[in-house]
Amino acid sequence: SGLLRRELLTAEDLPAWTRVGATQPSPSERLESLLSQPPDPWPPDVAEAWITTASWWGDVRAALAAASPAPPTLAEATWGHWTELDYAFQPWLRIGYPLLFSSTRQHPVTLNQVAPFLARRRVRTGHRQLLILVDGLAFAQWSLLRQILAIDVAEATGCFAMCPTLTSVSRQAALSGAIPIGFADTLW
Repeated sequence: SGLLRRELLTAEDLPAWTRVGATQPSPSERLESLLSQPPDPWPPDVAEAWITTASWWGDVRAALAAASPAPPTLAEATWGHWTELDYAFQPWLRIGYPLLFSSTRQHPVTLNQVAPFLARRRVRTGHRQLLILVDGLAFAQWSLLRQILAIDVAEATGCFAMCPTLTSVSRQAALSGAIPIGFADTLW
């Protein structure tokens, strides 16, 4: 009877029946929504916050690409956030990145921790583990894949790549459980 109005769909994991009263936001509306709610703390100051921010940034980049050409004000705001992140990440990387290799967390935070993590999980659960490693997949592409395929992701997180950030180095670190000095003979 026209008493209810549709609202923009902002949550991704709602049951299908709730979508009756929702309308899909345009790419520009999605971008504007994402930019208005950057992760906390801003800028990030610990590894977990950087991973959360990288995922958010992937969603921002995917929305920016979908909104192409984006309104100039949104494009400027997007690249303004990027400048802030870049300015904060470089000093954090010098201090925080080396500390990641001696830390323990629930999920792997560097690629060399992936294989031992999966081995511990296999022992704990008794179930075989599947690792799908997609080389060169950025968070923006991951955001797009989740939307297009409408996949239900049970658990996802990010990891810091090895330095130098080359596919062959990161792949070997993920599969061997070692840092690059541990496979120096096959680095390239």
